[in-house]
Amino acid sequence: MKLSVKIGERIVEIRKNEKISQEELCNIAGISRKAMHNIENGKCDVKSETLAKILVALDVSYGEFFSTIDLKEIEV
Repeated sequence: MKLSVKIGERIVEIRKNEKISQEELCNIAGISRKAMHNIENGKCDVKSETLAKILVALDVSYGEFFSTIDLKEIEV
């Protein structure tokens, strides 16, 4: 599986656990709805700056975010 897909799935998982709508997350992170849609659906590689904005908006550290992503499953 591609890393972009795993990142998107993880963002959705955290967002839903925190009961934050996609629109709310976009507003807090300062990201367009279309960009967030593409990120959450793994349709693009997310830039590190954009991921940082999302993680700050979700109040999640990089370590916590990547803790459930098995990098051995990632296609290179």
